[in-house]
Amino acid sequence: MNSREAFEGKLKCKDILNRVCFDENSNSYIDLFSDDPVKPFNLGVLNGAWWTWQEQQKRIDEKDFVIQELIKIKEQQLKKLQENLIRLADQEKRIDAALSIVDQAKDGYYGFSSEGGDTDNLASHLENALRGGQ
Repeated sequence: MNSREAFEGKLKCKDILNRVCFDENSNSYIDLFSDDPVKPFNLGVLNGAWWTWQEQQKRIDEKDFVIQELIKIKEQQLKKLQENLIRLADQEKRIDAALSIVDQAKDGYYGFSSEGGDTDNLASHLENALRGGQ
């Protein structure tokens, strides 16, 4: 539905529409010069309403454009936020794995420093966990 059809659909004076036609060249309604001519005042009101409708529609279209641009920006921001949350979850898993290794070291899994514990394996496992390996 084009703008003029939408405009005509909203009009309450449908009887006047039956006695006029739309002139594309002048972008206005003109009288059909029938046996029942439209009063010039009524024709002026109809055209005034049509021109006002067009101006309002331009404003609506401009605001719709701005809204669509804002939606695009918000969608991009949401995508970045989701990517950051995924990265954060991955980092949290890595930290949890490293903390688990630290807990194992505290429990003597790698031996104790007084006994010459296995610090090479401990360091290697911590590094691997922090890099995302298992």
